[in-house]
Amino acid sequence: MAPENHGKNYAISLVRCLAMISIITCHALQYYNNPLATWANVGVQIFLFMSGYLYGQRDIVEIVPFYKRTFLKILSSYWIAVFVFGLIHTFWLNTIDKYAFVKLFVVGCWLPGGELFGL
Repeated sequence: MAPENHGKNYAISLVRCLAMISIITCHALQYYNNPLATWANVGVQIFLFMSGYLYGQRDIVEIVPFYKRTFLKILSSYWIAVFVFGLIHTFWLNTIDKYAFVKLFVVGCWLPGGELFGL
């Protein structure tokens, strides 16, 4: 009995996987100042192109809930990453003071005029 793939195109998944490997390779080569890093950087363009293609294939019935879900999905990952890296830099590496760590999460300090609130 063959497994159901629910419309998943494994060729596209393979290309995206190879693009991710290319991106990781690019970062490793950049770390060692290898000039081949510019060639491995093509993975970014491939990954973005394939992701855009897949988004273009979706049937979006209601636009507002779609963008709300997408925005919340991206924003939640962003805040988790900021929190984890902020903790690492504040309490382990001691490169950020504790006051600056708190300011990472206060939106007013990023906005023009945010200094008016004493942040």
